[in-house]
Amino acid sequence: MKVLITGATGLVGSQIADLFISKGHTVHYLTTRSNAIKNEKHYKGFLWDVKNMTIDSSCITGVDTIIHLAGESVFQRWTEEAKESIMSSRIDSTQLLINLLKDNNHQVQQVITASAIGIYPDDPEAEAFKENDIPPYANNYLAEVCIAWESIAQQFRETGVQLSIVRIGIVLAALCSQD
Repeated sequence: MKVLITGATGLVGSQIADLFISKGHTVHYLTTRSNAIKNEKHYKGFLWDVKNMTIDSSCITGVDTIIHLAGESVFQRWTEEAKESIMSSRIDSTQLLINLLKDNNHQVQQVITASAIGIYPDDPEAEAFKENDIPPYANNYLAEVCIAWESIAQQFRETGVQLSIVRIGIVLAALCSQD
């Protein structure tokens, strides 16, 4: 199996990449830094520039699954500039991947994209949800980001792939280094 991972150098993405590689799979990953590109047997980097909406289309050659985790960190002061960057990093990167699939022949069958549990209201008095319930959304900035990200991700379906959205909570690690 060959996967393309956005955010592969981040906390979650690096663990997922390591897991795939340990199982004998090949990982392609996207980066904005040419000095971060590796060309190893099971780990190969490709350039993308979300602000300029450019991507090395060869990144999807032979790829079965895309795991889309990339996005500006929400763990920062939410200035207007930071909020714009948080939102646009998710929307624009997703649109760039959708365009990539629409504009190129590919064998991608599955796209797994991240979202966050910040979409849910934080009401300690709320009733517990059952598996098939549709919960209400929070009324805050983080929920707006999640809703917009999940909404644009629906366009992946137009490319003929199966879409899964994973709502991730806060991720903790014993040791954390950011690139």
